[in-house]
Amino acid sequence: MTKAQKKIIKNYKREIRKLLPIFTKNENIFSMIYLFLSKIMLLQTKVFPKTHL
Repeated sequence: MTKAQKKIIKNYKREIRKLLPIFTKNENIFSMIYLFLSKIMLLQTKVFPKTHL
């Protein structure tokens, strides 16, 4: 992985750690998973169009 890819993944992990307490208290866990996956798909199309999960 390139430095850019590692940085993006690190940022996503940090963001999820921030969101986790909110989602576990107020919302369904599936909402969090959906948000995370939709972000990855968006990221994929913009930054790494040729890669697949």
